[in-house]
Formats: sequence, structure tokens, C-alpha cells
Amino acid sequence: MKTIEFETDIKDGIVYIPKKYLQKCKSKKAKIVIYLENEKRKKSLNAISIKTKNFQFNRQEAHER
Repeated sequence: MKTIEFETDIKDGIVYIPKKYLQKCKSKKAKIVIYLENEKRKKSLNAISIKTKNFQFNRQEAHER
């Protein structure tokens, strides 16, 4: 599959292909993926903080688990 990448406007649900790519796209089947700009993404990770000042790490005990 050949990839052509460009930015364009979507007007009334129609994606306009720039003129320089029209000949390559004529009478061909295509897979369209749309990346929308300025979309807010849901945060999937939350930052946490752990105090480790007096933490004692025991390597043997960690390996036993």
C-alpha cells in the first residue's frame, strides 16, 4: 500500500484531496485515517509521588516474591 500524506480541510463531511494528488488517487480504493487537530485527549496516566527517604531495599526479599 502506498502512502500519501497531506493536510486539508473537511467541509460538510467531504475530504478534499489536493490537486497534485488527484491523478494518483483516480479510480483507486483508499483507506482513510483522520487525525483531528486541537482535540483534547483523555489522560490515561496519573502522576504519583512516593516518599522513599527511609526506604530499605532488600534484593533477596524482592527476588523471593
